[in-house]
Formats: sequence, structure tokens, C-alpha cells
Amino acid sequence: GDGAISSDELTTGLSNAGSTANSNQVFDALDTDEDGTVSLEELVAGMQPQQPPAGMPPAQMSTSGSTDGASLFSTLDSDSNDSIT
Repeated sequence: GDGAISSDELTTGLSNAGSTANSNQVFDALDTDEDGTVSLEELVAGMQPQQPPAGMPPAQMSTSGSTDGASLFSTLDSDSNDSIT
């Protein structure tokens, strides 16, 4: 595989997970190097909590039912080419 997830794979994965998120917006946000694919590194970085604005306390993350980046990547990479494009 090529180590990335396609836009179609992300759309399918989000749909299968019951997400109503706009897959194009999610894909564009994750594809930080704008190469048309989402690598494992981009996916993991995109899953990190964002820093709150100055003076705001950090958001609390729930650990129940959480999925690590590698497991999520594997799920989204439906054709097992190691790529989300």
C-alpha cells in the first residue's frame, strides 16, 4: 500500500460509523500537505485535541469508546493500500 486514505474511503468510513460530518470538509482539514491523500500521521495529528483560546480551560476528553489513530486508519483504509485518498 501507499500509506494514505482516499476521500472515498474516508466518506465510506464516516458513513459506516454513523457520522453526519461533511466528509469533504473533514478530508480537507486532515490533508494538511494538500497532496490529495490522508496519511496515518495526518490522521493522528487531526485527532489531537485543539488548544483552547487564551484563558479558556482545556476541553475534557472521554476515554470510553475511544479509538487510536492506527485502528481508525485501518478501518478507513478499506482497500488496504495503506492510503486514504
